[in-house]
Amino acid sequence: MILIVHTSQKQAKEIADVFYYMGIPASARRPKEALSEISLYYRAVLICKPSALPCPEEYADRLRALGGGVPLFALAEGIEDFALAPLFEAIFDSEDSSARILLRIREIQRSKGLPLLGAYSLAGLSLDCDLSCPQYCDTPIPFTKTEAMILRYLVRTYPDGTDVHHILRYAMRPASLSDPSGIRTHIYGINRKFLSKTGRRLIASTPGEGYKILTPESKAATV
Repeated sequence: MILIVHTSQKQAKEIADVFYYMGIPASARRPKEALSEISLYYRAVLICKPSALPCPEEYADRLRALGGGVPLFALAEGIEDFALAPLFEAIFDSEDSSARILLRIREIQRSKGLPLLGAYSLAGLSLDCDLSCPQYCDTPIPFTKTEAMILRYLVRTYPDGTDVHHILRYAMRPASLSDPSGIRTHIYGINRKFLSKTGRRLIASTPGEGYKILTPESKAATV
């Protein structure tokens, strides 16, 4: 997951949409909102036009601390933004392609031994954003794009459960008008496809916990 920070909510959502289309759950927040939003679920933060912040140095320190050391990146819109480059793992030009930005973020994370943005795997399930088709133990499973995004979010939140409203908020397009009943339909589709390939369901709903991917560990905990 990636957190997009911008003083304009509209522009933040537009950038988050781009990451969504690359297969990465993204959350768009204004600077103040991002401070309460950041969590260990996020693999990276992209701060857009950092020079627009009242105190960029203090803000970067607070966000990094609240996120448990999550790597911070920036998207520059002018020379004043590039002057703040030492605050970030990398700073990108607004003209850079989204694919190049993602590639560079992953290169930096790999070099530092950090979890990769866009890498999602759990108990034999592989949902990396660069896979042509999701797989379970090397067996392709034709999940739709939306189904794969829901699974990626559940992989990131595992072993915690999550409710339908959080899935709607984090696994769907930021501009999506989807409703909770649609999420339940997608989860039914995921379980149906997984059942046909493996003989078991992939997602369970537990009262008080919400939706969670079923793994040997999670099933044993319920016995």
